[in-house]
Amino acid sequence: MATKEEIQRWYPEALHQLSDVFPFAVDADFEMILCDKDSCASVHQEIVSKANAKPSKYLENTDGEMIVGPGGCFMLLYPWNIPNKKHFNRVFWHEMGHRCDYLFNATFRDHVTYHFNENDLICGGYTIWGEFIAELMYYEVADDDPLPLYNPVLMELKHLLFQSFSGEVFFPYMFGHYAAKVIDDPTVESMMQHNPNRVDIGLGMLRDEIADRVIEALSILDKQFCKDEYWIASEDFMKELGVAFNAIWDETARGEVFNLG
Repeated sequence: MATKEEIQRWYPEALHQLSDVFPFAVDADFEMILCDKDSCASVHQEIVSKANAKPSKYLENTDGEMIVGPGGCFMLLYPWNIPNKKHFNRVFWHEMGHRCDYLFNATFRDHVTYHFNENDLICGGYTIWGEFIAELMYYEVADDDPLPLYNPVLMELKHLLFQSFSGEVFFPYMFGHYAAKVIDDPTVESMMQHNPNRVDIGLGMLRDEIADRVIEALSILDKQFCKDEYWIASEDFMKELGVAFNAIWDETARGEVFNLG
């Protein structure tokens, strides 16, 4: 596991690399807190209260989280779940994706509740968008080369899609991770360019009607990604994504999510 001293050494370089790609990141003020294992749960609750953020629970396997609210923005890192510098960079850039998103899209985030509300399209749209944009910003900053072996990445894609419908319930946060990998993972991009017939993003495991709804959501997100300032979401976009969320949710509620034929 990483030590606090190592993370403090890695931090300036990670922040510099982030600001090279997204210059506005330098305006995203936040406080980074390196937690101790024996007090992490209490620190989490203390920061939630200090930030006046939406209630949340500390999750044991979490490596990092960004807690934001009217009282401030705080990145909590859990060093015992961060094995090395590469993993730290991934966590840091993802969490800074959440912080930067809060710069531009806080009014949409305020719609999010922990209960499904199909009448609030912005709520539905943002539950996908929040993790999607954080992962997307990570991919953009990391700028990794494609891997020489495609299969492990395709297996990871299928795993993310399966988790998005775990227990035959739609989990939009996990779907945001899946969508970002489909759209911006360098290995998937390479396959799309050079071996498109070999690209299997896992849709075959879903019932056809659900797969069609997933394709619609991916198309909406990809269209947003093609914009110059794709990290700034409009109300129309968020509502359109909310319609896609509702369509997936409603189709999932019919049951038989996975294609077992």
